[in-house]
Amino acid sequence: MRCRIVGEAAMALHTAFLLYAALGGFLAWKWPRTFWPRLCVALYALATSIVGGPAPSPTWRTGAVATPDANPSPPPG
Repeated sequence: MRCRIVGEAAMALHTAFLLYAALGGFLAWKWPRTFWPRLCVALYALATSIVGGPAPSPTWRTGAVATPDANPSPPPG
């Protein structure tokens, strides 16, 4: 159950980041104080799109998720 909550929270944060990256310009237009955070997010999104760098979550997830090969079951018999 805890893993599901963490997964749902990660999905919600990722969606919020993508929405802010795509539509945050409208917030910066209405509230100019949000310009600098918006610029940082836009540059990060642009850089990862152009360079093709991995998103941070796969590197964080590597040690947290058990793969089928990580804990093999004992041989029968």
